[in-house]
Amino acid sequence: MKPWFDESLALMEAEEYEQFDNAYERIADTLSLVAPSGPVAEFLLHTSDDRAWFRWSDEPFEDG
Repeated sequence: MKPWFDESLALMEAEEYEQFDNAYERIADTLSLVAPSGPVAEFLLHTSDDRAWFRWSDEPFEDG
């Protein structure tokens, strides 16, 4: 999975958002994020070296 995270981070940093969306889909389809109340509707998880950061929502993210 590390290559997937590396690719998505590089695309985000290059502001290639459409390609980022397509690349990140693999991650979101493979992983799930669960809050104490249950699975979240949507999340973004990024990793770089020994750091990870994320955002999540109980509702699907809006496009655009």
